[in-house]
Amino acid sequence: TMRVGYFEQTRATLDPSESIFENVIGNRGDVTVGDEVITPHAYLERFQFSRARTREKVQVLSGGERARVALAKMLIDPVNLLLLDEPTNDLDVATLGALEEMLISTSATAIVVTHDRYFLDRVATSVLAFEGEGRVVRYASAHQALRGAAKSKESKSAEGNDTQRSSENAAPVAKVANKKSGLTYGERIELDGIMDAIAVCEEEVEAVEAELAAPDLYAKRGAEVPALSARLEAAQAKLTQTIERWEFLEAKKSGEA
Repeated sequence: TMRVGYFEQTRATLDPSESIFENVIGNRGDVTVGDEVITPHAYLERFQFSRARTREKVQVLSGGERARVALAKMLIDPVNLLLLDEPTNDLDVATLGALEEMLISTSATAIVVTHDRYFLDRVATSVLAFEGEGRVVRYASAHQALRGAAKSKESKSAEGNDTQRSSENAAPVAKVANKKSGLTYGERIELDGIMDAIAVCEEEVEAVEAELAAPDLYAKRGAEVPALSARLEAAQAKLTQTIERWEFLEAKKSGEA
């Protein structure tokens, strides 16, 4: 009884010699999305393909456009299990919003492999975090997974310190090196508050994404889209920088940086 929809990174499910319409719609009639029945062109418009563009061959499309076609093709069939391998690669903000809404509204189970934490925060009901050394932990959200990873690093750091203290033959040079790689007082204060800083950055990203996903934005306030898109890019960049800073401080704390 299982019907599987698979989205893979190389877009191998597409025929480059056929048009967007032929790849996605084929000989179908109207399309059912949730409880709604819409026309084929209305369905493709949800993936940012106007009626005129649906005749274009897939082979002339950009990487992001091919990703949109592949997503449209996968999501058009009724399935109860979706497997998505890095689905957000090359997608623009509008298409990400459409994908998120479709995944939220579907009754199917979706298994998503991704490094995009913003996307996981919007659609995931749980996260399996691969934390190394064969350890896989289930968390309720991407944010909780980040905190769990931090605790895991702290635990490993503590275990490493206990091992060093218990070793009677620890090399003096190694001890000196470890001491030099420790955090300064200011860095310890920064690390103590960095999870709150990450949460603030995530809230900003979510707020801007919500504005971009507003139903009336493109119809009534289209002039605001460029500024909102730039604001989102800046917020995402700041979040990335903050996470990278946290990873650096954690590595330095444990003597790995």
